[in-house]
Amino acid sequence: EEMKARLSKLQAELEEKHKSTMVAVKDQWMMENESDIELQIERRVVQAKTQWQEEQQKLKDQAICAIETEWQLRLHKTVEAIKQNTSSKIDQICQTEQFSGTEDHKYEELEAQLSSLKITLEHQAKEKIMAVGEASKQLELELQKKHDNVAKLVETTLTNARCRWLEELTSLPEYRANLQIEEKKWERKHEEDVEKQIAAVIKANDEKWKLTLKRIEKAESSVKLAELQENILVLERKLELQKEEAVAVAKAELAKVRAQWNKAKQEEINRIHELNEKDYQAFLTEHRNKLSEVIKEAKKDFTRQKNELLVQKEVELKLCLQAKQKEWSTHQEEQINCERQQYEELVAEIEHFLSEISKHFGKSKPAFFRIEKYFNTAMSTHEHVVKVKDRLRKVCVKMVEGILETIQREEGKLDLQNALRESEKQHEKYKTEKEAQLRKLELSELQLKQDLEHLQHKLNGFAQQREAKYDLVSGKENLSIEYQPYEEECRQQTQKFQQESQQLKKKLEKMCRQLQYTVHEHKTEVQHFKEEHERTIKIMQNEKENLVRRLKKSESSSSKTNSCSQENGNSENSCKLISTKELEEIRHQYLRAVGKIKDMMRYIQESKERAAEMIRTEVLRERQQTARKMRKYYLTCLHQLLADSGKNDGAERRIMKAASKLAAMAKALETPLLNRKRDQAETLTGMYGIL
Repeated sequence: EEMKARLSKLQAELEEKHKSTMVAVKDQWMMENESDIELQIERRVVQAKTQWQEEQQKLKDQAICAIETEWQLRLHKTVEAIKQNTSSKIDQICQTEQFSGTEDHKYEELEAQLSSLKITLEHQAKEKIMAVGEASKQLELELQKKHDNVAKLVETTLTNARCRWLEELTSLPEYRANLQIEEKKWERKHEEDVEKQIAAVIKANDEKWKLTLKRIEKAESSVKLAELQENILVLERKLELQKEEAVAVAKAELAKVRAQWNKAKQEEINRIHELNEKDYQAFLTEHRNKLSEVIKEAKKDFTRQKNELLVQKEVELKLCLQAKQKEWSTHQEEQINCERQQYEELVAEIEHFLSEISKHFGKSKPAFFRIEKYFNTAMSTHEHVVKVKDRLRKVCVKMVEGILETIQREEGKLDLQNALRESEKQHEKYKTEKEAQLRKLELSELQLKQDLEHLQHKLNGFAQQREAKYDLVSGKENLSIEYQPYEEECRQQTQKFQQESQQLKKKLEKMCRQLQYTVHEHKTEVQHFKEEHERTIKIMQNEKENLVRRLKKSESSSSKTNSCSQENGNSENSCKLISTKELEEIRHQYLRAVGKIKDMMRYIQESKERAAEMIRTEVLRERQQTARKMRKYYLTCLHQLLADSGKNDGAERRIMKAASKLAAMAKALETPLLNRKRDQAETLTGMYGIL
């Protein structure tokens, strides 16, 4: 039973430890993996995004600055050339107007030319604006293509990283090293691709700008400079808006990619969780199989030890019987020797008495009378000796009968009913002892309550005395700063006492459950032994009935024929011998069963005594500790509260509040004790009901 209990306890402890360790390891692994992976991915995505944006911004700014500078230089050159041409033409026209008034027709032609030039310049400016718009659209398309390529590259890298992470979960450092190498390669390739694309775009833009500038150089004017600048500002604003839109689109795409990645990651986590659960269930099955094997081995060991103990008990019983027989034989020999000595002493006394009588008669009377008297006395002495022998025989017979009666009584005491009665008496004694212990514990609790009530009563009386002197003005004041730590200490100590009382209550409940379990086990074992004893009694009764039937049959067969009387007598003798042997075997079995029952009752009694001693010691120790703590606590509180001794104006009010707090604390401390007492009474009544 102890082995079973230990094995069950070990099994429960191992299962709890395994569950706790598995849960903790699983949580740590999940948290570490999730946190590491999320941080790494976020960092790398942010780094790649920032690097790509910075590079794109730098390249765009450089290209735009270069193009603007080239375009402005060319514009300045063309404007200056046009100004010089126009100024020279205007000077010539002015000179001609001064010298000749007949050249009005030429002036009109010049105006017509200027108007045609204006129209052509406007048309060229419109074409230039259209070309700039087309170039900006092409740049936007190229940027969008680059962004798509970058997004595709990011998706491919993420998928590759995910696949490698799944393949190389066991070797994280190698995985990180490979990731770093691949990131470096991807960054190099990306930089090369970006540089190539930027170079191609710059070349295309240069060619377009060259073509447009060639067209502009043919017919440019200084009139549309302001309009061109306004158009440039509009284009710049459009470019900024397009940049913002591109950034928003990139953010949305990144959010979509992140959501898809999170979904994939969640699926992987669920799959890993399922694998871990499968591994855990497999481990549990293996552990259960191992425990079942260990339990089977323990059961085998228990049965083997039980058989060995039964054999040892049988050997011990045989040795005890032999020792008892030897003691009885020695006692009988001693009694016989004592009786012989007494008989010899009686004979010696009789002979001495006869010799004295003969001497007395020889002195007083003549020889004839002496001889006659001698013969008479001899005859009387002979009769007296015979009477003494008869008495001695009767005494011996009575002694033998008394010894047989004592043997029968001892055998009767070995009966199971007597053993059960003794066990009931022991159980009643155990009950009375437990009730006395409970009464003692209740008395100790009542004493503690009385002490607490006495202290509380003193505090209330002291508070009432102070309240009589208390002023209404001082009552409105709050507690000073000095008494705030005392209040906190009081609260902490009350919480500690409540926690300790709850812990003690849990311990007592656990011990009561253990006692109930042991009592239930003992009850089942006693019931099992009773059933075995009843079976053995039934078997013995059946065998006895069979023997009686055989004897009756043998007697009837002996009465039928006189010729076979001798054979029947021999058969009766053999039946008697057989019956005596069977009775001896039955007696041995009966003695064995009684010995087992006695051992079981002794074990039950010892276990009950041990459990009672353990409970008694723990309860006394806990009560002593709680009583000491309560006394110290109340003494410290009283000392702290009465140290002020009413020096300040609000001392009486403080004492009143402290007394009310102490009363609340006492109530809070009393409630778990009452609950604990009630639980103890319920558990003990349940135990007695089971018993």
